[in-house]
Amino acid sequence: YNGYLSWLASPVAGALHAVALAAMLYHSWSWFEIMPKTMPPLIVRGKRVAAGVITWSGVGAAVASTLALFLIVWSLAS
Repeated sequence: YNGYLSWLASPVAGALHAVALAAMLYHSWSWFEIMPKTMPPLIVRGKRVAAGVITWSGVGAAVASTLALFLIVWSLAS
């Protein structure tokens, strides 16, 4: 276990985690960017909702839920 912890403190582990984070962020962005292209037209008050609004709504919901989960876990750990 101590060997694993020392490996996690190494620059190689930090670089691997940074690459994994970048890949996850890119995947999340591409997922929400393609969402308006794959869903049926969304009509509100007789007008079609713009693709950018759908994309940024998805990104905002993902960020808000991530922050909420982080705060819940943080409060339980304290």
